[in-house]
Amino acid sequence: MQIKASLFFSTYLLLNWSFRCSYGAMILALAPVASTSHWNVIDAVLQTLVARGHNVTVITPFVKKYPITNYTEILIPKGKESAISMHWNYVMNECSMGNSLPILNERHQNTCKFLFGLEEFWRTIRTIKFDLFITEWLASSCDSYVSYHLQIPQIVIATSHVHTWYLDTFASHLNPAYVSTFHVSFAMPMNFMQRFKNFVDYLYSHIVFRWVDRDAIDIGRKYFGPNVPDANTLMKDTSLVFTNGHFTVDLPKPLLPNFIDIGGIHLKPAKSLSEDVKNFIDGSTNGVIYFTFGSTIKMDTAPLHLQKSFIEALAEIPYRVLWKYESSNIDHLPNNVMVRKWFSQRDILAHKKVDLFISHGGISGIYEAIDSGVPVLGIPVFFDQSRNIANIVHWGAGLMLDHNTLTKDILVNTINEMMQNKKRYKENATNLSQRFKDRPRTPKEDVVYWSEYVIKHKGASHLKSTALNLSLLEYLLLDIITLIVLVLLVIIYLFYFILKLVTRSMCTCFKQKRD
Repeated sequence: MQIKASLFFSTYLLLNWSFRCSYGAMILALAPVASTSHWNVIDAVLQTLVARGHNVTVITPFVKKYPITNYTEILIPKGKESAISMHWNYVMNECSMGNSLPILNERHQNTCKFLFGLEEFWRTIRTIKFDLFITEWLASSCDSYVSYHLQIPQIVIATSHVHTWYLDTFASHLNPAYVSTFHVSFAMPMNFMQRFKNFVDYLYSHIVFRWVDRDAIDIGRKYFGPNVPDANTLMKDTSLVFTNGHFTVDLPKPLLPNFIDIGGIHLKPAKSLSEDVKNFIDGSTNGVIYFTFGSTIKMDTAPLHLQKSFIEALAEIPYRVLWKYESSNIDHLPNNVMVRKWFSQRDILAHKKVDLFISHGGISGIYEAIDSGVPVLGIPVFFDQSRNIANIVHWGAGLMLDHNTLTKDILVNTINEMMQNKKRYKENATNLSQRFKDRPRTPKEDVVYWSEYVIKHKGASHLKSTALNLSLLEYLLLDIITLIVLVLLVIIYLFYFILKLVTRSMCTCFKQKRD
């Protein structure tokens, strides 16, 4: 038996090695927005495919420090499209819930315009025969013209959970009665008001996206010819969606088989901490907190009253705090706080003495906390962050505060609540972590399998819903409902007509008898 098993395993390795050596697909990829958190997910997917032996050419604002075999970069400038270290007021004004989709759409379309006007892009697609196009599922369909022009399958990456505004494009509508939309601050609607808000955001997302993305077709026809189809039609031809989510965190939902969860793909094994950070953590007797608002917002641009509340609250608690803060000039910095412009977040959260993660709710940091089993105190700022933290709260592994009403006392009381009830929050966080990591395949294995599956089956159109072939009238069964209503009206009319005849006949008969 052992010999047979050994022979089988050796044969498997040989076939696998032969496949890798003989099959190296040519993959073209695009990162449409200069955001570190988005790029971390996209890059993890691309490097997984490179490690598999595929050849990746990526159009990106992020350049590697060292060359990588089978990996080629076409640089696009970050410029004003950058979503790194933005000012607090800009985020509040420009990236608010009502404006985030138009802003993302504008950035996405600007990237398309720049790319399609770039000679290096056209030279690349003329000289290389690509097998697959990978782009981000963001806020425009303008980049779908690339796969259409090259006549190759397209895979999109949702760097957060499923985007509500794309659901009708893939005929994968999710019922807002029980599935939370992208912008809301609850894991699932629990009462009438939440269902109402959810429904409004569902309509808002679809209507606004259709409105702001109407220029995508003009972009496509300017660069790819006046007779190309509209962008939304091309987007429907997408083969597969890699979503940076997982049902153990984001709650189960009825998605089509071409939606593949890869939440946590960016996670890497934790490394050793620098000596000063390690000593700071190890020297704590009451516990350690890691505090960051991520790479998108510059914490030192937050309102002064909010920064003051943070500093006073951290000074009052008996725990050591690692705080990612861009400026080194902090008046009255508490002795229990270490400040750095950058920390090795993944390695810190993996340390066994770190008890709490105070975060804005960026999805990358959320998964790092989940993977390490660290409870989260969330203070969301914009976009999907409220929803990300709401999921953690739903599983009992964290709490959420509103930065608009945050005070020193509220923050102190909430931190003490979570730190003094470590067992409850830690136990829930640990259970969530175990479920999150208990999978038949790793996210990287899923990326390899499904990417190669799409190429092998020439777009794998059989994974897509046949509802894409229906008109809106047919999809909503309005034609059938109309027929049923008409039949019912005819029956009601006939019943009324017969009843009227019978009544008239009876009245005539009664009148004759009386006479």
